[in-house]
Amino acid sequence: MTAIMSTINRRHFLRLSLAAAGMSLLAACGGQAASSAPASPSPAAAKPPAPASVSAKPAASAGVASAPASSKPSVAASPATPVPSGVEVLKIATVGSISDAGFYLADDRGYLKEAGLGIDYQRLQSGPQMVPFLATGQLDVAGGSVSGALFSAIQRGVALRIVGDKGSNEPGFTFAYVLVRKDLADSGQIKGPADLKGRKVAISSTDNSGEYLVDRVMKTVGLSIKDVDTPILGYPDQGAGLANKAIDAGQEIEPFATQWVAKGLASFMADKDKFSGFQAAVVMYGPKFVQDRPDVGKKLMVAYMKGVRDYTLAFSKGKDKEDVIKSLLSHTTVKDRTLYDRLGLPGLNPNGLANDQDIAAQQDFFFARGYQKAKLDLKPVLDHQFVNYALDKLGKFSG
Repeated sequence: MTAIMSTINRRHFLRLSLAAAGMSLLAACGGQAASSAPASPSPAAAKPPAPASVSAKPAASAGVASAPASSKPSVAASPATPVPSGVEVLKIATVGSISDAGFYLADDRGYLKEAGLGIDYQRLQSGPQMVPFLATGQLDVAGGSVSGALFSAIQRGVALRIVGDKGSNEPGFTFAYVLVRKDLADSGQIKGPADLKGRKVAISSTDNSGEYLVDRVMKTVGLSIKDVDTPILGYPDQGAGLANKAIDAGQEIEPFATQWVAKGLASFMADKDKFSGFQAAVVMYGPKFVQDRPDVGKKLMVAYMKGVRDYTLAFSKGKDKEDVIKSLLSHTTVKDRTLYDRLGLPGLNPNGLANDQDIAAQQDFFFARGYQKAKLDLKPVLDHQFVNYALDKLGKFSG
């Protein structure tokens, strides 16, 4: 969920991005909600500039590497990474997040090579940036959180498919939290969600899964997000907000959550592990990829799930842990080795599927908040064929 670190309103940015992706995509729908059948690609002149191809690993640095100030995709592509003859190269968008571990390990451990596949990493800064590139076939695969804007785009004809899990809260693994200012926790003024009523709980933006998580937390005590004030404050900036007492709590992700707690600025909400099943991020396949190369999508899912299983075993059983961490240090923005022993690492389902029930609950939230005008039929969007194929090949994860 580093993909949700941008403080730009996702709903507005996505609409602008889709317009840039090609007006024909929207004009074909007459400005109204449409079926989720794949739309014809926009003319080349109307396409957004191709995302920058990342041929080298991110430069090492202490802690977390800083993201570029601009949240817009780069227009200059780097030379493609050389690949052996006969290997089918996939354009996969990543944001340097630990939740991308399934792809990184599938690559580094040879699972992609075994399947005759290779990755051309496309580094983007946020999930909404990926949507227009997926829509026009300039990306094959991407990951990010769901939102009302995403579902509305699918209704307008951007036939993306949610094919698997890419980050969730599960027992022993935590993707996102609600943190409480330490002085309020220590004094007993905030003991649990009920004590947040009327207080300032920062969110990174509206219309995203983090905003939904705050609502889900409040509903455990019969309240809702309407019972709190939700100032917009980016994840990296919430530490300052806690320090100067501008906020009382915040919906936060790693590695920032652990850093704010270590610095004495915040405390984890009591029973933080009870919010399991929260679907923070998903793997999405583009419509052209699904239509033209479904067999490749199935082979990719097998390799991806092998990587996810290695990740799960490393951080639940210690199997090959240092080797797995070495890959993450190489690929992700988390460059401090010691953080991997302290962070709440994102859950990745070793059996592949995203939590359909929680995705449906998120859509209900986005609709109720007015972020989408009509509900989307999720049945064709939640496409299980690729995970089911992988499970047929790999069997159920036994741990």
